[in-house]
Amino acid sequence: MRKLNHSILILLIILFGCKTSTKDASELNEPTFTLKNDYSNFQKLMSERDTIMFWMDLSVCLHQGMEKSVVTKKGDSLKIIIYYKESAFSDKEYTERKTIKISVNDTTWSFGEFLAENKNRTRQNEKGDPTFGMYSDTAKLYFYTYGLADLNRFIIDYSKVMRRLDPENPVYRIADLEDVEIEEGIELLNDIKD
Repeated sequence: MRKLNHSILILLIILFGCKTSTKDASELNEPTFTLKNDYSNFQKLMSERDTIMFWMDLSVCLHQGMEKSVVTKKGDSLKIIIYYKESAFSDKEYTERKTIKISVNDTTWSFGEFLAENKNRTRQNEKGDPTFGMYSDTAKLYFYTYGLADLNRFIIDYSKVMRRLDPENPVYRIADLEDVEIEEGIELLNDIKD
């Protein structure tokens, strides 16, 4: 009788233990973050299972450059690894420039605000090459620019936001241009075109 009671007890423990762990496993698999809907708030909504990658084509006129970053989450902090390569059209590998850790509640970087301000650039079925791309394990999102002036403005805005993470990075020195200088440059280009 005692063996039977022990066997029933062990069986009940196994059944309830498996049921609890199955529930926990299914909760872990529920998606909490979707790139297409939550891209501008990824800092707070991504989980430790998510990896967000984004790249930016920093090429304008004679300058050729590409940057990509990988964002992961651990606890209440984000780890951002920034990579760069000098030419968008070469076989050169990206080199790691910097690894940065920030709080998920960080307000200095404001990358989500930058993405939200540029949501109109994410049109579907766009022709041409995107200037900026973001992707996760399940989705891709592309941002487009329209003409040289728009491209320059987008790169400057991106550089201003990224310089908050890495102020010594020479790639972001374009962010030092003032709006007046940009407008004068646009006027000069328009004069040349006419």
